[in-house]
Amino acid sequence: LRDGSELLRDTNSVAVVHYGNRMRSVTLLHGRAEFRVRHDGNWPFIVSVDGGTVTDVGTTFQVSVGTRRGVDVVLLEGKVSVATAHSKSTLTTGEALRFDRAGVDRAPHPADLEAALGWTSGEIVAHDWSLPRLLAEMNRYSSTKLQVADAALRKVRVTGTFRAGDQTTLLKVLESGWPIRA
Repeated sequence: LRDGSELLRDTNSVAVVHYGNRMRSVTLLHGRAEFRVRHDGNWPFIVSVDGGTVTDVGTTFQVSVGTRRGVDVVLLEGKVSVATAHSKSTLTTGEALRFDRAGVDRAPHPADLEAALGWTSGEIVAHDWSLPRLLAEMNRYSSTKLQVADAALRKVRVTGTFRAGDQTTLLKVLESGWPIRA
C-alpha cells in the first residue's frame, strides 16, 4: 500500500482501501486478508468488517469474513484492538477471537498459527476438521469442486496439511486413509 503497509488477499477475497487525512481504512467485504501495517500513531489503520472493526497498534494480523460463523481475527505479531457494537477486546501476539453482529462469539484464545500461516504459502492446515469443512476450503482454490455424496461421511474428521487446490492428491489421501471412494 502507499504508506508501506502490506495487504495480502486470499483467493476469492474483496477489500476496499481508502486513505484519508485522519485514518487509513480497509473494508474487507469477503474472504481473508493478512495485514502488515506500518504503524503511525497519528494515522490509525482500521479494518472494517461486518459487525466490527480491527484497529492496528503496530502489527501483523489476519481477518477472515464470510467464512463459517462470523469474523475471525488472528494476531501474528504486535497488538490490535477489536471493537463490535457490544464489546471491545485487545489481542496480543498469538491470540485470536471470533465475533459476529451480536458481539464477541469466542473470547481471545491461543491462535492456531500453523493454520493461519498455511494459506499464505499455499497450504491448507486442518486440525480435526470435518470432511465438509476441508472440502469447502479446498474448493476455494480449484475449479474442480468436491462434495460429500454420502451423509455418513459428514462425520469424518481430518487432520493434515494439503496443497491448496490440489484436489487429485487430496482424493488419493482420503481414499487411502478413510473408507472413502471418489
